[in-house]
Amino acid sequence: MLAMEEHRRKFHGIKVVPIAPLVTHLLFVDDIILVGRANVQESARLLDCIRRAADFNLAFLAKLGWTMAANIEKIWVKMLKAKYCRLDSFLHYPWVPKLTDFRPSPRARGIDDIPLMADNLKSQDGLSWNVDLVKEIFEEESAKAILGIHWARSYLEDRIIWLDSKKGNFSVKSAYLEINASKFNLDQSKVWKLLCDYVKRLWFGSKWCLRLDQVEFSSFVDYLNFILKSVYNSLKMEKKKEFTLFGALIIEFVWRKRNQFVFKNETLDPTHDINTLNSRAKELFVAAGPVQKLAPRAQVSSNANWKPPQHDFIKLNFDASIKQDVSAIGLVARDHWGNAIKMWSKKSSSLNVDLAKCIALEWAIDLATSQG
Repeated sequence: MLAMEEHRRKFHGIKVVPIAPLVTHLLFVDDIILVGRANVQESARLLDCIRRAADFNLAFLAKLGWTMAANIEKIWVKMLKAKYCRLDSFLHYPWVPKLTDFRPSPRARGIDDIPLMADNLKSQDGLSWNVDLVKEIFEEESAKAILGIHWARSYLEDRIIWLDSKKGNFSVKSAYLEINASKFNLDQSKVWKLLCDYVKRLWFGSKWCLRLDQVEFSSFVDYLNFILKSVYNSLKMEKKKEFTLFGALIIEFVWRKRNQFVFKNETLDPTHDINTLNSRAKELFVAAGPVQKLAPRAQVSSNANWKPPQHDFIKLNFDASIKQDVSAIGLVARDHWGNAIKMWSKKSSSLNVDLAKCIALEWAIDLATSQG
């Protein structure tokens, strides 16, 4: 970290003689000497490096905790589990979504000292919860959250998932970002000032010819309000969709250019970028155009994304809906003309929308299998 700050010329060491290299630190067996200029700016840089090193240490400690929780085959994991985790109860561990700290609240004190497994709360058939037992052990809010967890119908090996990763895998980087989430909130005014003039050029060079230089923005929020309210409401209905797509595209385009400018030191070429952006906008609008009807009988909305199945095939679409403490799932069967043949719906036990959709998918597969 010190070397990086030195490379950026944010931290300066000392030279023993004018032709000698800079020295920023001296390492000994049990000590370290840090060397820099005696001013507030360099002291702040030095403290920032020390803080980041401490944060990385926390992230590496989290990695050790993950290794143990995931029961990875290591000798030290076996030793710690043998010593500390033989008769531990799962009740005071975080395991229930939608609860504070993911921890359920038992009704009786001391019950969390009794060794229990989630499997002990299953019904006799092993496919669902023992509702009466769950309500007896846990408070109402905790019981409701637990009963919203769906048991798999077939045996699946338990595995631990890191929620801050799309793939569920732990990484020191994701742990570091989570630990320092509050420090990485970008100042919108700084981001806007970085690209304000560039955005104005892109809009003026587009088919919409917006003169944003005549409007004052203090933040990205002001910019969005102007685009999505003032300009959008002044357009004719047939132009609003194309304008919205272009607005979304320009945000993605500017963000990509911003990253290339900041991290790769690439120069901005407004003329080339305007042509590229307009070309991409045309392609996007054509791709997002109305759905073509396959036959005179087809009743497909021009705004629909539904795609018909092959001839003589039936297509099942599913979805889930959650409102307050009630969830429901539904299925619709359509032929290749787009005609609805049959519809099903029922209540679901899950209050998690993603899990409810998985339950709906499972139900759709069962129906398709049973009805051929």
